[in-house]
Amino acid sequence: MQLRNREFGAREVSDVGGFPYQTLVDRDRSGLVKPSLARKKGTKGDKGEKGQRRYSLNDCVAALIADTTQHIGLGDAVPEIVAMVQRGNREELRNAVIVCAYTKGQRHFMQNFFFSDKAHTATAALIEEWRADDRIISEATLEQLCMVVLKRIHAKYVQDSLAGTLLEAS
Repeated sequence: MQLRNREFGAREVSDVGGFPYQTLVDRDRSGLVKPSLARKKGTKGDKGEKGQRRYSLNDCVAALIADTTQHIGLGDAVPEIVAMVQRGNREELRNAVIVCAYTKGQRHFMQNFFFSDKAHTATAALIEEWRADDRIISEATLEQLCMVVLKRIHAKYVQDSLAGTLLEAS
């Protein structure tokens, strides 16, 4: 089965993401990262609900990106970032950018910023001003960040698949 068509359980998502299972459950309950697939029937979920949480590949990527963006201080922007990733619109992801830049006049202090549309006139002008002042440390589109996360997920499942094949052969 291709990774794109695969369903992920909550434990799989938390394992790949390297964060506690309860964190993912809390994000579901808060509405931050809700699984987009129907619950798997025949199993009990949390608090007696029928079915386990089932995540699409976009949901899985969004959960990992939510964890990363919260850790780098983009707290207020995380819901918008997660929603964009779950929608999976490549053009939208290509136009969104995360910029790490020094604050004005303080070379020792940096901050991360999220812009949902880097082509917007005011955003483009601000980023160009930061470039001219040599304040930008790094910048990446949300699409680039998604590709890094996808490679991590892919590596995990290729590794698990190879380990399973080796075990079967022995």
